[in-house]
Amino acid sequence: MMNGAVLMSQRQTAVTLPALEMACDEKEIPEPANSSTPVGWWLAERSSFRGAAALADHPDEYRSTTCEGTTALAVTAERVIGIVCPNDGTTPAVWWSWGLPSLDIQTAGSQGFLKKRPTMITLAHDSASIELSGVSRLYRNSGRYQTGQEGSLLNVLS
Repeated sequence: MMNGAVLMSQRQTAVTLPALEMACDEKEIPEPANSSTPVGWWLAERSSFRGAAALADHPDEYRSTTCEGTTALAVTAERVIGIVCPNDGTTPAVWWSWGLPSLDIQTAGSQGFLKKRPTMITLAHDSASIELSGVSRLYRNSGRYQTGQEGSLLNVLS
């Protein structure tokens, strides 16, 4: 099922999800669970997922899902993986993994004084989409991040 979305009720702990070939740490930052190396990680302060997601304990059972919160995502040469985390910590998160060639990428709005960047990025795949805003680049080795990074995310996705 490498392309898809899964509802995960297990939160804030290190978990591996073989169906999507991804894992996360207790901070819910995604990592590829195969030999892929991310070209980078990003955080979206506000995000909204809409679409079909499988249940983690019943991978053949899909549910129409809406999930809002913060998102951490990683981009490799082949795909983008991410985790949409509702802010309450008890609501299931949505883990997703989509191939880069199959993504439909849209942008909306404009922000920034000199370098204009979109206020929202929408990634769509099959019957699901995620809207991202307030994008920061995460530097995993140091734990630091840089705000206003919608442009850098768009560059690696295209």
